[in-house]
Amino acid sequence: MTKELVNISIDKIKPYGKNPRKNDSAVEVCIKSIQEVGYISPIIVDENNVILAGHTRYKAVVKLGYQTVECLVITGAPASKKKLFRLLDNKIGEIATWDTELLFNELAELEDLNEFDLSTYNFPEINLDNFFDKPEVSEETNDNKHEKTVKCPHCGKEFEI
Repeated sequence: MTKELVNISIDKIKPYGKNPRKNDSAVEVCIKSIQEVGYISPIIVDENNVILAGHTRYKAVVKLGYQTVECLVITGAPASKKKLFRLLDNKIGEIATWDTELLFNELAELEDLNEFDLSTYNFPEINLDNFFDKPEVSEETNDNKHEKTVKCPHCGKEFEI
């Protein structure tokens, strides 16, 4: 089995006809993500340009009017491995969970966070209704060590950043 990153014309990419994943509701969110951070994660296709992973990204770039996109082409994989990969690639993402403290810290550290509407992405672990309220920030200097604490305006939890 070989892998190669190549640019492929959108009209040459073929969605997998038996894809069991219902992703239409995620397409607009994917479009917004691509608009905000760019097209970063390539669509994965086999040697016949049939999608193995990335159906949602494919639908998004079609709607955005892309003519070509980077794809990771997998050559020489048996049909059974392709089927299994399609299923596992989607299922593994469903199993993962969030460390809410680390998630909050990552969101809090984004300097231009107010420019993004994170409610689009449905982070169920953090109620974003009040997330953009100005958090209480306290700074202390101890033994030449600078610490900053941010208090979440929604839940009241304090985080060191």
